[in-house]
Amino acid sequence: MTSQADTAAASNAPDPIDPLEPLEQPDQPGQTSPATRHVRYVMGVDTGGTCTDAVLVDAATRRVVASAKRPTTHHDLGRGMAGAMAAA
Repeated sequence: MTSQADTAAASNAPDPIDPLEPLEQPDQPGQTSPATRHVRYVMGVDTGGTCTDAVLVDAATRRVVASAKRPTTHHDLGRGMAGAMAAA
């Protein structure tokens, strides 16, 4: 059961970032910002109890271009994540 506070907090949460949406432009001419760079790929990582999965997605077509699965390293989650990301 959700409380009124939970509902209010959820409605105030920021919208997820869409890699295809333009970002804010820089304040000064000549500055660079993420909006001036084209996002080609997006990577997702899922650290599970047994395996860590990584998937590389083409941002324009939203198609999976590579994926990998590596054992989860519970003592250092970053190692398992790095291994899956490098393999993908």
